[in-house]
Amino acid sequence: MSSTLYSDDLLPHLKAAQRLTKLVALRNSSDALPGLSDESGLLGDEFGAVTQALPLTRFASVNDVERLANDLELSASSGSIRTHVEMCGVFYELALNAVQHSESAVGCYAIVEQGVDADGLILHLLGVADFGIGIRATLIRNPDFAYIDNDADAIVMAAELHVTGTGDSNRGLGLDHVMNVVRTWQCNFVIISGSGYLNILNGEVSIQGNLNADASVSGTVAVMTLPV
Repeated sequence: MSSTLYSDDLLPHLKAAQRLTKLVALRNSSDALPGLSDESGLLGDEFGAVTQALPLTRFASVNDVERLANDLELSASSGSIRTHVEMCGVFYELALNAVQHSESAVGCYAIVEQGVDADGLILHLLGVADFGIGIRATLIRNPDFAYIDNDADAIVMAAELHVTGTGDSNRGLGLDHVMNVVRTWQCNFVIISGSGYLNILNGEVSIQGNLNADASVSGTVAVMTLPV
């Protein structure tokens, strides 16, 4: 299914993704971030009272990713703010892609939150963002994908197994592990790069398309909620 705008179902996660990029932009400006710890979370009022297993955190290397993934794994089994164990693998995949491919001059950022929806269901939220070159610019470096001329198609292609802009099958942009978690746990997931998006609803319904100019992002941002 595709759309030139976005559906109402996409909106909460689209807004969360845009909010995450705004927070990253503020973190990298000279402005302070007053009241950041008092915010109601990336999903706003729909997320209830929010706790953070990982506050907005910058990472810029594979070593950073491994350290943060280990910390999240520890929090999955102990501590007052527990992170669902599947979030550790999803974080690792998204964060590793960001440091290896984004070429972000300001680094990459992640946040992990826990909240409760209107039905009392516990939700874990993960957001990863960068201000890099975007997925399409990475893919078209590989002559096999030079034909891709829009961001939405690039995102869908990147979600396939071992698709890469380098030609090296061991360094794919493939998000297959993430997609497996999304399907298995019936997650909501959105990945936005430039003006394109791919949104998975309840692990099943796939919506892709192009955003309005004022809704596009610089670089790539992904947000996933996992219900428990």
